[in-house]
Amino acid sequence: LPLLKVDRIGTYVYDTAIQIRIGLDTLEQKRFIFDDIYSWHQGLNWIPHETAWYVLIGGAYKLLGLAGVILLTAILIYAMAIIIYRHLASRCNTLVIFLSMAIGIYFSFPDMNARPHLVSQLLMVIFGYSMLDKEKNPWKKVLCFSVCTFLMTWFHGGMIPIFFVMYMVYLIIELIYREFSVVKVYSIGLFFGFVASLLNPTGINVWTYGLIQTKATDLWNIISGWQPATFSIFGMTLILLILIGFGVDERLHNFDKDTVIRLCFICMFLIASCKYVRFMTYFALFVFMFGAEEIEVLIKWLSKNVLKLQEKEVKISNFSYGLISCLALVGLVYMFISKISFFPTNSLDDCAAIMAYDMNVVDVVKEKGYSNVFNSFNTGTFFAFYNIPVHIDNRSDLYMSEYSGEDHTRGEMYIEDIDSMNRFVNRYNDVGAFIIEFNPRNPAANQLVNDISESDRFSIVYD
Repeated sequence: LPLLKVDRIGTYVYDTAIQIRIGLDTLEQKRFIFDDIYSWHQGLNWIPHETAWYVLIGGAYKLLGLAGVILLTAILIYAMAIIIYRHLASRCNTLVIFLSMAIGIYFSFPDMNARPHLVSQLLMVIFGYSMLDKEKNPWKKVLCFSVCTFLMTWFHGGMIPIFFVMYMVYLIIELIYREFSVVKVYSIGLFFGFVASLLNPTGINVWTYGLIQTKATDLWNIISGWQPATFSIFGMTLILLILIGFGVDERLHNFDKDTVIRLCFICMFLIASCKYVRFMTYFALFVFMFGAEEIEVLIKWLSKNVLKLQEKEVKISNFSYGLISCLALVGLVYMFISKISFFPTNSLDDCAAIMAYDMNVVDVVKEKGYSNVFNSFNTGTFFAFYNIPVHIDNRSDLYMSEYSGEDHTRGEMYIEDIDSMNRFVNRYNDVGAFIIEFNPRNPAANQLVNDISESDRFSIVYD
C-alpha cells in the first residue's frame, strides 16, 4: 500500500524532491518554469517534459504537505487497479485476478515512488483497454488515443515514443487482419496524435529528448535504472508459465486478434526491460492487465489434461469477501498507526530522516553562505528542494554535453579521492564547498578523510 511503504516514501529525496520544488515555484511564480534555475552552472539546456506533473505534485505538497504527495500516489495507483479489476471481473475468476495481481507485484508493479510514470501508466491502462473494446467505434478509439497523447505529453513526455509504438501495434495488427477500413481510421489517428503530442511547452523536443538521451551509453552504464533487468529462476518460471498460457488452447493457433495483441504487449515490455530495468514496472503492469486470462486458461488446461480434475466453478462467498475486507481494514489501521511515527513534520524532512540524510548540512551551507557547492548525483534534488543551487541532480540530462554542449557529469558525479577534488576546483572558479557522502566501511573513503585533513587546500568544516 502506498500509504504504508515507508522505504519508498523515503526515496522522495531523489527525483520527487526537485519535482515538488519545481511545482511549488511554478505555483508561487504563477508561470511555467522552462529555464533551469536550480543549478549554479550556466547555459544548461533543460527540457521540462513533465510540466503538468510538477504542478500536480507541487500542488499536492502545498495543500497537504507530504501527506498530499502520498495521497496523490495512492489515488493514481488505486485508479489503475480499479480499472484493471473491473475489466477482468467479467472475464476471469476473482482468485485468478488476485493471483495475477500478486505476480504483477512480484515483478515491481506498482512502483510506489511519486513520479510521473504513474500518470503514463494510468493513461496506458485506459488506452489499452479502450483499443480492445470491440463495440467502440474506431473514431472514438482515435479520440481516446489523441486525448491520452495530449495528457502524456504534459505529464510524462519522455514516454511519447513508446506510447506511439503501442498505437502502431494496434494499427499493424489490423493491417495483418486486412481490416482496411479500421487501418484507414487509425492512420488518420496517427496524424491527430502527432499534432496532440506537439501541444506542449517543449514542442518537438518530447520526441528528440529520448533519442538524445539514449546516446549517452557510458553514463547509463553506471546508473542502476538504465541497466538490463535480471530475473531469478522463479521469475523466469512465472514468465514462461504466462507465455505457455497463450499457447495451450486454440486461440493463438487460430490467430485470435485480442490474444495476439495481449501477447505483443507483454513481450514488448519484457524485451524493453531486458534493455532497461526501469521498464520492469511497465512489464509488470501489462502482466496484471493481460496475464490473468492466460493464467486462467493454463490452470484449466492443467486441471483437465494433467491433473484430470473435474471442472468446477470456484467463487468467494459474500461472507468471505466481508471477512477479508474487515481483516484488511483492521490491518490497514494497525499498520497506519504503527507507521505514522515516521512522519512527525509531514514534510520532506521526514523523508530525509528515513534515508538518514543529515539536515544540518543544509543549515551549514546556508549559514556560511557557500556558493558553487559540489554535490553528488544522489543528493542534488534533495539540496535543490531546500533552495541550494546544485552542481548536478537526478535530472541528469541537462548536465550532459549531448544536451547542453558542456558536460558536468562524466567524472564529476561523485568524489572518489582528493585528486578528483583538485580537478573540480581547477575546472570551476570559486568553488565554495564539497558535500561528500562517506561510507566508513570503505577504506577509500577513510583515506580521503585523511587526505583532506592533511591537505593545505581543503579542510573539514562539518562532519
